[in-house]
Amino acid sequence: MARGKQQWIIAIDGPAGSGKSTLSRMLAQCLGYVHIDTGAMYRAVAWAAQEQQTPMTDGALQQVAQGLELRFAPGPDGKSRLFANGGEITEVIRQPHITALSSQVAAQPGVRRILVAKQRHMGHNGGVILDGRDIGTVVFPQAQIKFFLEASAAERGRRRHQDLLAAGAQDTLEATTTAMQERDNADRQRTCAPLQPAADAYHIDTTHMTAKQACEQMLAYIQQKRRAQQLPPLAVQEV
Repeated sequence: MARGKQQWIIAIDGPAGSGKSTLSRMLAQCLGYVHIDTGAMYRAVAWAAQEQQTPMTDGALQQVAQGLELRFAPGPDGKSRLFANGGEITEVIRQPHITALSSQVAAQPGVRRILVAKQRHMGHNGGVILDGRDIGTVVFPQAQIKFFLEASAAERGRRRHQDLLAAGAQDTLEATTTAMQERDNADRQRTCAPLQPAADAYHIDTTHMTAKQACEQMLAYIQQKRRAQQLPPLAVQEV
C-alpha cells in the first residue's frame, strides 16, 4: 500500500512482554502498514558494539549507531526483518545477553538522538506502526494514534520465557521474569526518555486477552478515531 495523507502514524508503547511486537506486526498486516520495531534498533547497536568490542560509553556507542544503516523489510512469514549494513540480524539480536545490553544502550542520550532521527526519517510519511517505549512521548508525539499496552508481570514473564524457549535458550521462567523486571525498572527510571504512557494514549491490558482480541480492539479504536474526524475507514484485512 502506498503511503499518503490518509495514512497515519501509529505508536505502540509498553513494557516487555505486553504484546507490542506481536500486535504491531498483526496491525501492520491488517492495515498494509510498515512495522518499525524500534527496540530492535537498540538491540542492533548493542550487538554491533559487542561485535566491535566497543566500550559501552555514550561517545563510543554513538559512533556505532551512526555507522549502522538499518532497514526493515517484511519477511515471507509477515514478520518484520531487520538488516544492518545489508546483512540480516533479526534473530541474533534476540539473544538474552544482547537484550540485557540493549537497556544500557537505550540509556545513552547521544545514541537515542541518533536512532530517534533514523526512526523519524523512516516514519515521517505515515503508513507506519512503531513500537517501543517512548514512541508516543518522544519519537512521534504527534502520532494520530497512540496505544500503551500493559499486562501482569507474571504473564509478561511467561510470554517472554516462551519466546526464549522457542529461540533455543535454556533460561528458567524465574530467571527470565527477574531479568525482564530489572529491564523494566531500568527503562522506567532512566532520565532520558523513560518508559511511560503518553497523556493521550489508549491503554489496553492484554493479560487475559488473545492477540486477536487485542488487535480487534485496537482496530476498532482506530476506526472510531477516523469516524470522529470524518475520515474514511482504513481498509482492513482479516485479523
